Amino acid sequence: MIINKAIKNIKKFGFMHLLYSFLCQLGFDFSDYKILSEQKFYESLPSSSYPLYLKKWYKSRTGKELNLANPVYYNEKMQWLKLYDYSEEKSLLSDKYLAPQKIKQILGDNINIIPQLGVWDNANDINFEELPEKFVLKCNHGSGFNIVCDRSHRLNIKKIRKQLNRWLKINYAFRKGSFELQYNHITRKIIAEKYIEELDGNLHDYKIHCFNGEPAFIEVIGNRDLTKHTGCELIYDFNWNRFKYQITTYKNYSADIERPECLKLMYSIAKRLSEGFKYVRVDLYIIKGQIYFGEMTFTAGNGLEDWPTEEADLEMSKLLKLKS
Repeated sequence: MIINKAIKNIKKFGFMHLLYSFLCQLGFDFSDYKILSEQKFYESLPSSSYPLYLKKWYKSRTGKELNLANPVYYNEKMQWLKLYDYSEEKSLLSDKYLAPQKIKQILGDNINIIPQLGVWDNANDINFEELPEKFVLKCNHGSGFNIVCDRSHRLNIKKIRKQLNRWLKINYAFRKGSFELQYNHITRKIIAEKYIEELDGNLHDYKIHCFNGEPAFIEVIGNRDLTKHTGCELIYDFNWNRFKYQITTYKNYSADIERPECLKLMYSIAKRLSEGFKYVRVDLYIIKGQIYFGEMTFTAGNGLEDWPTEEADLEMSKLLKLKS
């Protein structure tokens, strides 16, 4: 069984992929190289093969068969959106460099944007001496490509440059064969953002899930440890009652979260930004009473949301109407 799997992976991704996988299991960090060898295979596929390989990826992650011809469950519909609902507008709004500028054009003074301090095509071009004591470096074309930099401690600039340039090589659309195609045509860049003190503490992240231009519920996440990938959450409706279903990504808060004073404005912002999309998650922050834009996500959780029961999954699926 193991030998047959190894042979299949060599045929798909090449011998170096097998070597990188083996070294990763031994504790060496070759994960980026492993991703790149997989990426080369998926990028080379004709688009007609995407459904087949997306089904294989989905089965490996969930143990379930993916029905793209007639999707019924919530996550099945989210996978359908990946392949059959791409648009240039989605690509622009998934770009962490261009999206904030676009959002500011749309909403004006109703939204605040975290200031960008610089943008580069290569990490070797970054002049660290020109940046403030604390700042955030991130790549604009995927998720999790973030480095918080604090110059009050010695920065390993060589290591930071190396990591950023590795990330720039990754086409997030084909990462592990999950086909989040909205990331495919983003021109990859490194951006520096102003460090917001509250973002590194117990700031609540208000993730507003919108369906066909209508905000449906708010997933509120806090107590986050980005290194350990832990946190707490609760989901509310727009009357600030606990939503009837709770995603089980993080453990639930033991007590309720205070209702934001600007809830109505948050609703109107999410409604405006979700116009024309079958699904989008609009992420907002409240910092010193002001609403800040976080990001827009069109395949939340990579289409693998963990609803508590099959009944809940089917009920939530009714919100996601593919034909509108």
